[in-house]
This record gives sequence, C-alpha cells and structure tokens, in this order.
Amino acid sequence: MINRSAERAYDKAQARVREYYGDPASAFLCTRCGDTAHTWALDHRAPNAILDYRGRRYSEEPHWYFPLCDRCESLYATMGPTAGPIFKRVSTFDVLPEPDWFADTFAHSDDSSTLGATAYSAYRVWSDAEGLSPSEVWSRRAFYARMEERGIARRKTSNGVVLLRLKLKSN
Repeated sequence: MINRSAERAYDKAQARVREYYGDPASAFLCTRCGDTAHTWALDHRAPNAILDYRGRRYSEEPHWYFPLCDRCESLYATMGPTAGPIFKRVSTFDVLPEPDWFADTFAHSDDSSTLGATAYSAYRVWSDAEGLSPSEVWSRRAFYARMEERGIARRKTSNGVVLLRLKLKSN
C-alpha cells in the first residue's frame, strides 16, 4: 500500500520552492551555463534532505534549491555529491529579461522570414539600449529558445538559420 501523504511530500516541497522564489525555474538563468533554467535542483549538501519512497531527494527548506537547465541538471544528478566544484551555488539568481523585447523589436508576419543572425543582432541592440548587464543578455541558443516559445519556427538554410513568420519592426 502506498502512503499517499509521503507521495505528496515531494510535490509539496517543489511547490514551496516555487512559492519561495516567486517564479518558475524558467524565469531564471541556469546557475552553471547561463541558459534558461527548467528545473529547481536540490543542493547535494542540503543537511536535512529527505529520500521519498521513489528515491527522490527533497528538502523542506526551499533555500537549498537552485535553478538549472535540463542538460546541467542531468549532469548534476549524475555526478552526485562530487559535482560541488563544477556547480558553484550562488545566493541570488539572474532573472531573465522581461519579454517586452519581442514587442519592441519584432512582429509576427505570415509572409516574412528573418535571418537568425539579423534577429539576434536586433535583440542585442535592444538589450544594450535597455542597459542589461552581460549576465542578463541571452546567448544565441537561449534567444532561439525564447523565439520558439513565441511560436517562431526556425530552419537551417545555406544562408544560416532563418526564423519563419517573423519580421523586424522598422524604427
């Protein structure tokens, strides 16, 4: 028989983490590589970590969690406690820039496409104008991921990556 309260304890711990930081992990940058985070990882050094019936480690103290992208989280989980030197825990995390960059710079267009390099350059011009710090500026990879979230598909061509159904706004 499965203890349902134990089954929910892990989920409750995850909910406390989201409440503690006020945003989903995807609103933060990965603390290792700087890409968009996708999950909250539990610091292996958390002193009061609990092991649930499925073998998942969690803590009731949300400050022991930090944001990681899927790739880095997989590496972190694989390395276990030996991951310490590679994953430097920080007390604060960089929040992703507000999404007004899209509305200020781009427009959806069924009959247009834009070279990825041109679109990324326009984003960088916007980020410089907004005064974003280097840690807040997305990598090209993170930029393409944000475009995909907004329904902008990309395709590789002989001229480079092309973003479909997108046009730059004229100044």
